[in-house]
Amino acid sequence: MKEVFRLIFLFSLLGAVQINTPAQAPPHREKIAEGQYSDWKDGHPLQDSTQSWTVWRVSDGFELEDHLPPNKGAALMAVFGEALGSKMSPELKEDFRNAATLTEIDLQVTKDWSPVGLTLRGIKLNDQKPTEIARCDVREAQILCKGRAGKTHLKTSEQQQLFYSHPFPLLFTSLLLRKELKQNEPDFLKLAILEGEDKKLVLTEVSSKITHLGQEQLVIGQYTFQTEKYQLSMEMKSKPGAKTQTELRQVTLWASPRGIVYAMEDSQLGPGLRVNLTDYKKHSEF
Repeated sequence: MKEVFRLIFLFSLLGAVQINTPAQAPPHREKIAEGQYSDWKDGHPLQDSTQSWTVWRVSDGFELEDHLPPNKGAALMAVFGEALGSKMSPELKEDFRNAATLTEIDLQVTKDWSPVGLTLRGIKLNDQKPTEIARCDVREAQILCKGRAGKTHLKTSEQQQLFYSHPFPLLFTSLLLRKELKQNEPDFLKLAILEGEDKKLVLTEVSSKITHLGQEQLVIGQYTFQTEKYQLSMEMKSKPGAKTQTELRQVTLWASPRGIVYAMEDSQLGPGLRVNLTDYKKHSEF
């Protein structure tokens, strides 16, 4: 009987400990919107081009999370790498062992949509394990990006807009919400552009101008939207071998008054190609 009382006392004590030491709650993260973008050409969607995105509200602002479509080239490289095996040179084996492909873009912004961070995530080709490709921090005097093989930074006179070169239309939302643009009056600004992925990250400052072109009806499939139209021009550094030192990159955006980009055309994507919003759900105001 004494042994039974000891067990009852022990269980009561354990229960009291559990009640007095609750598990730590995870950071608050509220999903406020989600959707999908797809590449369209000549009015028709392209297969295997869908990127799925989510906007989260966090304690100090928002996070814009984008999951990219599968990279067929990277998948093919992984198959060849596994098939070649011992036939590869030591240098090629090392490159393949360290190679990764981008799968996710995550932009962090403040409550007034000022960018404060950018994270690129991916998977390693040799074992398909997740890896962080790069992480950028935006500060008042500089932008610092750390990749898997080194660091790059850009000194700035003021906090700048940070963009990644991949065509994710929602990256431009922070710019549209922070700028009070008058119709047909260009606004000149400096942008920080992060290009490349894996080991070849380059961070550069580019001279740009954005113009609000007015309202325009936009048709996506069977749906019609009343949008605000913008044009962003950027003086990009030319690729090696080009005749000029800079080349003009033109981005056209069709967006809602709250900065949700319905469609985007980008001169670096080629003629006739447009990234369209094909699915959208808003869970709360932002």
